Amino acid sequence: MTDLSSIKPKMIVMDLDGTALNSNNAIPKNLQDILIQLKNNNKCRIVLASGRSISSMKPIAESLGIDAPVITLNGGVIIDPISNEIYYEKNLLTPIYIESLLILKNLKVDFVIFTASGVYAEKPSDITRILEKYTENKIKWISDYNSVESPVKILFIPESNNSTIEVKKHTRHLDIDILESGFSFTELVPKGVNKGFALQLVSEMLGIDQKEIIAFGDNENDIEMFQFAGTGVAMGNAPDHVKIEADTITDTNDNDGIYNVLKEIFNPAKEEVPV
Repeated sequence: MTDLSSIKPKMIVMDLDGTALNSNNAIPKNLQDILIQLKNNNKCRIVLASGRSISSMKPIAESLGIDAPVITLNGGVIIDPISNEIYYEKNLLTPIYIESLLILKNLKVDFVIFTASGVYAEKPSDITRILEKYTENKIKWISDYNSVESPVKILFIPESNNSTIEVKKHTRHLDIDILESGFSFTELVPKGVNKGFALQLVSEMLGIDQKEIIAFGDNENDIEMFQFAGTGVAMGNAPDHVKIEADTITDTNDNDGIYNVLKEIFNPAKEEVPV
């Protein structure tokens, strides 16, 4: 395990659901306070990295005063949280997108489409209800998925492990990746899209070495982020196969997991950061 007292991060990267957000879908006040203090004291840049859309992440970025690029859609889009300028975007190629739609429909799997500007669905489902309730996404209702321009990812909830296996089997010839994210979602994204690659781009934009980055996450879609960052921290509520990819493990998202790590690193006695 990493000796946290020995590291001096210049960038804190956080996943949201299951990581920075507790079970009440909120950032705990003590975590919010220390993040704002670190930012205001120019100790660290704060970066959010989530599978969520920018419309869902923007209120959280605003509450923390974040002005660094935000990694959205699991690395498919990097965007300025203030101006909405898109720094990076990778879309599903049209032939791959159309064939993926046909496969999911034939397998009778409900899904929604994410683009840099919104979330699209043909009909209400468990997915749309979760997105509207917990992530504050406003669904854009459409009559035909083929009309969606510049799709970044397709999100679905598998009924069982067999469902995911079937989707992987039928799409293995396509140039895509399939990964697990929060709320039991599974996502179909362009090959090479992940938070780790997006974090590399953001670190280059901000001029911060990867060794000076600490990244927090709780799910499979955070593993590449752990691998790129100098220090990867898995939440106590993360699955075991995610924990083994991290440098260290903290407490759960409901028990001050991130805050405890930051408090240990930025000890007030040595860093003069009030907590």
